[in-house]
Amino acid sequence: MGSDITAEQRRRMIAEAAYYRAQQRGFEGGDATEDWLAAEAEIERALAAEASRLSSTQQELDQLMARAREAQIELLAEALKVKLQEQARTAGTAQPANGESFQIAWEALSAALRSIAPERD
Repeated sequence: MGSDITAEQRRRMIAEAAYYRAQQRGFEGGDATEDWLAAEAEIERALAAEASRLSSTQQELDQLMARAREAQIELLAEALKVKLQEQARTAGTAQPANGESFQIAWEALSAALRSIAPERD
């Protein structure tokens, strides 16, 4: 049963579907119990299909969020690279003068990565 559908709503949906089944045959012949069981199966299929569609949508959203986090990481890495190159140019060298700049940059990048994609349990 769909998580947003109460037992009463489900019962009403089945009752309505059973009514329409009887109406389609002009309320003649048939069996009310068979109408109910067929309607119940129909409603269950519809609710299951809706739940499946929503589940797929959530998976797609999760994938999009993962791609967005990856893009953020790439942008941060590129920004860090540019900043280090800028520092090297300012210092007049091809590379930063010592490993301290790299350590500071690495710690900044690591902190940024943790904020985007925190470790999972």
